[in-house]
Amino acid sequence: MCEAADILPTSLQWLLKEAPAFPLHSSNVHILQEPSEFYAVLKERLSTAKKRITLASLYLGNGKLEQQLVQELEQQLEARPGLEVLWLLDYTRGSRQPHSSRQTLQPLMHYPNCQVSLFHTPELRGFLKWLLPQRWNEVVGLQHMKLYIFDDALLISG
Repeated sequence: MCEAADILPTSLQWLLKEAPAFPLHSSNVHILQEPSEFYAVLKERLSTAKKRITLASLYLGNGKLEQQLVQELEQQLEARPGLEVLWLLDYTRGSRQPHSSRQTLQPLMHYPNCQVSLFHTPELRGFLKWLLPQRWNEVVGLQHMKLYIFDDALLISG
């Protein structure tokens, strides 16, 4: 393990006081080039996680690949009763109709060790929530993290 102060040049050390850091050596970073690589890594990590899976993204689609991902996660929850799963999505984007992320993730709600959470920005309340139509309400604020944690491995997507 390395310290952030050991990696950053002196001229950038002030950043450590302003923002979180993930200190690591470049040899521990693998850059994925294609969406298919990203999906393959997600499936592989889902199948090998032993203790925890934490996923945070804007939304989950409703296509074939997303359905397979949810099915893989269901299989892992069945096979590993001690596996803890947390999934965070944005409320407004994850609730878009006609096929929402909430519907895609519905099968996971039957597992007591799986929690699906939806972030709803506190800025979208009352009259503003009533006034803005679907999609337009997303300009007020979104949860847009793209973080995927499998045990002690972190995957960041951009």
